Amino acid sequence: MRKQNILITLGLCVVLSLPSQIYASESKSLYATQIVLNDNLVEFPKTLPAVVNNGRVFVPVRFVEHPQIQGQFLIAEEQGTRSVSIYRDDVNIGFVLGQGTFRYRQMSGERETSHTGDLEGAVPFLQGEEAMIPLRPFAEALGIEVKWDNRTKSALVITGEKYRSELESPEEWAEWVGEYPVEWDEEAAKAITEEELKAYIAERKLPIVDYKLVSKYEAVVLEVREDEASTYSIQRLRNGKLGQENMMISVGEDKEGISFKRSHGYMSVVIYDKAKGHRITSCVISVSNKGETKKLKFDIGDQRGYLLPLSKGITSGLINLYGEDGFVYEEIFW
Repeated sequence: MRKQNILITLGLCVVLSLPSQIYASESKSLYATQIVLNDNLVEFPKTLPAVVNNGRVFVPVRFVEHPQIQGQFLIAEEQGTRSVSIYRDDVNIGFVLGQGTFRYRQMSGERETSHTGDLEGAVPFLQGEEAMIPLRPFAEALGIEVKWDNRTKSALVITGEKYRSELESPEEWAEWVGEYPVEWDEEAAKAITEEELKAYIAERKLPIVDYKLVSKYEAVVLEVREDEASTYSIQRLRNGKLGQENMMISVGEDKEGISFKRSHGYMSVVIYDKAKGHRITSCVISVSNKGETKKLKFDIGDQRGYLLPLSKGITSGLINLYGEDGFVYEEIFW
């Protein structure tokens, strides 16, 4: 199997204003079920089992990492829409939570095959913070057989001989997934401490100007280099170490000597040398909701950059910075 260095972000994504229809509704049509993979019962967390929802089997997206499947997944979120992409070798299948279609892509050399399919009511949804994906569409896209055992009310998942021959050894796969972030609902892993985070930053000589410990296993940091800034996560990995988010977007200094970016539930604001003379003292972020304007006010001091917390659901608005010399900076963000 050709491993792909993609970002595994389920525990990292900031949940914005997600529509309510992507969550499972409480109904008699949703109940737990069992998954049997190559004659072995798959163990899921008690609080996050595989389920039958409206007659379709759904599994937690982390199931694709099972040693007998060895897939990878990527979670992306934009403007309140959460998408899930599943990868293995040259095959990719993509879902959008709350939507009833999927996207299939396969690369063969320089040739790409792609199509969009109908999930026929098997709409992916959120269970807690976990993406629940329909079992049959993703499994069959990867070349895995799925059957329903009506006697035991279980889903039977079967990988062929060729599929199994291409898998990494269990030890190799365990080492590989050990570099992934700890799952959001893991209870036994060690929490990140401020001392550990500072040591990690110092050891790697990262130019971090601000940071926030946002959860037990994640910190958001603001890195500022000569003329650009990046906001990204440092996470607890499954192998016990700390690791950085693999994918980050850098924002360059603008003509006023300032950069800003909404990311990870924060607004990063960086004041470069060109803007220091204004002696900026405050930042106001204005957002509109249902016809009402809300203003978030923050003091600005001598730091080069700041991570300013945004209320849940904020995806766009207006940012203003004010200097002691009368300087006013105003830009729209989204």
